[in-house]
Amino acid sequence: GNKQREMEKLIPIINKLQEIFAKANLPNFLDLPQIIVVGAQSTGKTSVLESIVGWDFLPRGSGIVTRRPLILQLRHITQGKDYAEFAHRKNERFEDFSLVKKEIELITEKVAGRNKGISNSPIVLRVFSKNVLDITLIDLPGITKVPIGEQPQDIETQVRTLIMDYIKKPNAIILALSAANTDLANSDALKMAREVDPAGDRTVGVVTKLDLMDRGTDALDMLLGKVYPLKLGYIGVVCRSQSDITNCKTLKEAVNDERKFFMSHPRYSQISDKMGIGHMSTILNEVLMSHIKNCIPGIKNSISTLLHNKEQELLLYGNDLIEQEGNHGALLLSMIEKFCQYYCAVINGQNVKESTTEYLGGARISFIFYEIFGKTILAMDPFDSLTDEDIRTAIKNAQGLRPTLFVPEAAFEILIKQQISRLKEPSLQCMNMIYEELRKTVQYADVPELARFHKLQARIVEVMDGVLRKCLMPTQKMILNLITIEDAFININHPDFIGGTNALISIFQENEHPNLAPEERKEEDKKNKEEEKKQKEKREKNSGWSIWGGSKKGKRSEDELDPVPNDGFLVVDGDENKEEAHHGPLAPMLPSIPHSMRASSASTREIMETKIIKNLITSYFNVV
Repeated sequence: GNKQREMEKLIPIINKLQEIFAKANLPNFLDLPQIIVVGAQSTGKTSVLESIVGWDFLPRGSGIVTRRPLILQLRHITQGKDYAEFAHRKNERFEDFSLVKKEIELITEKVAGRNKGISNSPIVLRVFSKNVLDITLIDLPGITKVPIGEQPQDIETQVRTLIMDYIKKPNAIILALSAANTDLANSDALKMAREVDPAGDRTVGVVTKLDLMDRGTDALDMLLGKVYPLKLGYIGVVCRSQSDITNCKTLKEAVNDERKFFMSHPRYSQISDKMGIGHMSTILNEVLMSHIKNCIPGIKNSISTLLHNKEQELLLYGNDLIEQEGNHGALLLSMIEKFCQYYCAVINGQNVKESTTEYLGGARISFIFYEIFGKTILAMDPFDSLTDEDIRTAIKNAQGLRPTLFVPEAAFEILIKQQISRLKEPSLQCMNMIYEELRKTVQYADVPELARFHKLQARIVEVMDGVLRKCLMPTQKMILNLITIEDAFININHPDFIGGTNALISIFQENEHPNLAPEERKEEDKKNKEEEKKQKEKREKNSGWSIWGGSKKGKRSEDELDPVPNDGFLVVDGDENKEEAHHGPLAPMLPSIPHSMRASSASTREIMETKIIKNLITSYFNVV
């Protein structure tokens, strides 16, 4: 007794929580123990609920009539008239239940419209009656398949989504209605219940329209759970038909007729004490209280956790603005400072919140510099779009009319400048990537103190975008200047540059020792340099000639100079030889000048010069 009364006090507490969440438009915010009524259209949901309450109070009609969730809180009273209250109309009693029906229709159209659409915003209705037990039921729209009239084309999906949002909660008890004159295997309510409760632990089966089954058939196996077993079992009910409603048959008369039907039926009489609306109300009351008892510890922990989280969030928002009425400037500076601190922390890697899921801020910028830009630059080939033929052509152009003794330096400068200019495009792309990352860091800044100042937050983002945009052009100019500087002066004295002598030596070594390892080649170079130094000192000691040619003792006379031979051309002078020239063999004809001339076949010297230039370009490109 006392324990039972204490348990019954829990139902109003759950009802109060439901009302709070419904007012905040958060019907599924907390997993509360509640009974969800699920059934297809025309299974008799409305008749069952009215039979439980004992009053005609629900709208009726074709198509979807229940278009908003109805949280029906039944409270038992011992005296006074039955009455109803709506949560949205405080302190207003409805003793005329026909007015309750009109109010439901009115507020349904106000929120869900008149086109038979549905809404997930619930209606909270409290009914106080001497004929009810303390139960809370949530009536949902009937399951439909085909849109009728002005119903939306996706009405089936909308209804299914709404129902699943309620019944998927582990603390929800599912009251699944199925008509006895249809195959239980095709029951839409049981199908949806099975998806979220495959073991049938929290589903109560209700079989309606038992009096409309074909003669000679019954639903006894269905009610005994032999067709599809449920832990909480099945309850059979017989409600008023449409003709009974038309003939003004009262709910009290309908309950009496139901009782007579089960007791007199040859098959159902053996289980008549477990059938009917009265027994269903008792079972639902017991199931709900037992379920609340089991769920209370979890609900208490959930509420405590939510309360703690909200208190912590409230602390982050700072003091009440009303207390700082005369200090708005300091508050504004404080908010901006908080944003700046967060931004710097993200860039410098000091913000470790959620840092294990993905790269943030400075880590992303570092990745762009080293993994994307750095590796792309290092992977660039110094000879992309530059063939050996192009190099030989550049050498020829640098020589002009006169062949040179050595590889012309102008050819190297022209070619290396051309390759240096290729660094411009990836550098500018890297700049744009960094710019976008900095902008994203601003846009996704998670500063709790700014959460309630939406306009200030938007303004800070706008200003930061402007600051970053102003820095974009100077940064681009700096990058272009760096490349222009490298392009304007080729520093051949750089310590990492191979130089012309070393490039030439490396070519000779490759030709003399093509299979020599790099370490062995260095030792060979060292020996050769020492031997060359000794030979040079010996020659300078014994020779009387300077390194520039000529004798140290005196210059050679003109007679000693070698005669200059002619160039091998036949000189035709005067008219004496005209006759001979005319009667001689025909002179060869020169081919026509090609429209475009460039190097094609290469001589041994040209191959050597090309290798030297390539060595120089590779070395200097790596330096840059």
